[in-house]
Amino acid sequence: MEQVGQNGAPPAGSWPAPAAAGPVRASLSVPGSKSMTNRALVLAALADGPGTIAGPLHSRDTLLMRAALTALGATIADKAANDAGPAGLVPSWQVTPGQPGADVSVDVGNAGTVLRFAPPVAALTDVRVAFHGDTRAAERPVGPVLAALRELGAVIDDGGRSAIPFTVRGAGALPGGAVTVDASASSQFVSGLPGSPLPWQTFTKIVFDPALRRTLKRWRSSRMPFFHSSKANAFSPLTQTEMLSSPAARNSTSRAAGMSMTV
Repeated sequence: MEQVGQNGAPPAGSWPAPAAAGPVRASLSVPGSKSMTNRALVLAALADGPGTIAGPLHSRDTLLMRAALTALGATIADKAANDAGPAGLVPSWQVTPGQPGADVSVDVGNAGTVLRFAPPVAALTDVRVAFHGDTRAAERPVGPVLAALRELGAVIDDGGRSAIPFTVRGAGALPGGAVTVDASASSQFVSGLPGSPLPWQTFTKIVFDPALRRTLKRWRSSRMPFFHSSKANAFSPLTQTEMLSSPAARNSTSRAAGMSMTV
């Protein structure tokens, strides 16, 4: 029920909702997805060639991811809507993979995707990458991602906090090996690690929420091979032998060779 102030007027600071005098007809463009935009950015930044992200969402989290990947060496350019380009009639971001030339700092803000997706990318650079963010971000779990990266050979300085601030010392590549990650606390532990071309892992105790399903959709669209066992509630990569023997994965590759993605 609408509150009224003195003399029947709306109370101070209120906003009277507009009312249409008749039927309303309009055509609106639906904004892009924050979740899909950030996942597409990571995949495009790790591809073998330039890629286009059509209709990316402009929000704090996506701009933080864009800034993080730019710091980590990618070049990301704005492209206007152009029906002659791969993005068609919507604005897009053109992403060209690259490597940073010196030590860098990454602000994760309070974005879980930047906090958990960017460190694996940093581990593949040749520089020291310092991660920091909002006060609230230090309370968000990232320990399983850092622990998995260490098991795979990454050098990470976090003062034993398993939280930001921390520094990833990139070595250009990782020795690799098998690692099991408990993803019960956040599906982003799953999304972040295999989203980059690291040696593959097996994940258990997975929470299959909508965000993880979007990640799997992106992996499939970028031809990233994996095997999911719903019975065991786990999934792992396809080995080279399994890829060659699996009709569904025979033409798959572990990295995208340039792409055009709509979010």
